[in-house]
Amino acid sequence: MVPECRTPRSTESVHPVLVASRDGGQTRLVVDLEQLSAQWSANWPHCRPVGHELRACAPNRWVRFHSLEGSKRYPSDADDMAELLHRHNVTVADLVALDPTASAVDAGLIVVTCSWSASEPVTARDQAVAEVDPGAQHWRSESTGDAEFESWIHLWVSDHRWSHSSLDRVFALVSNDWTSDVIVCDQQCTWLYHPYDGGADVLAPSEAVRDSLAQRHQSWLSGRPDGL
Repeated sequence: MVPECRTPRSTESVHPVLVASRDGGQTRLVVDLEQLSAQWSANWPHCRPVGHELRACAPNRWVRFHSLEGSKRYPSDADDMAELLHRHNVTVADLVALDPTASAVDAGLIVVTCSWSASEPVTARDQAVAEVDPGAQHWRSESTGDAEFESWIHLWVSDHRWSHSSLDRVFALVSNDWTSDVIVCDQQCTWLYHPYDGGADVLAPSEAVRDSLAQRHQSWLSGRPDGL
């Protein structure tokens, strides 16, 4: 069993990350970007929300799972894809279950997707990403370049009503290297799930939860000493 995780709460009230918004006469939930930033900073003060950077900024809470047997990177047939999606869904279900108040059928998660550019102005996401994750809002942009080469990643966020297989189209895009730097997390940002082409990086709420997940899915771990 994965240890129960109860995130410490401030004595002040915790404002919801999802808020109601009127759109065309209908009310829908949208992500409160200011509150999301506050939750991120409270839980991951040393991390930027850039998927490929996460494992280095909180190594004591990080574990990597591979998508396929033998650390095979890309699916080559339907059986491979089924196994890859199974591993993603099982791990996300484990993380959702850490919150005893969350529904396993309609859990509210945050999904971060990306666009990239050679300068700071925000660019739209690729059509394939926008189709599987519609309605996302631009959250923030981060410089990923250096003194010789300017580059930017633009982070888009959406509310996702998670259930088993509901993120399969996102995972499929990532698995075939059609997009990258995706992050899935709970509304309080207590855990982070970063799928990549070959597996997923998990940043757990604690070392104990990280260790329990690693033990539970031991056959999915890398055989390398560094865990990559």
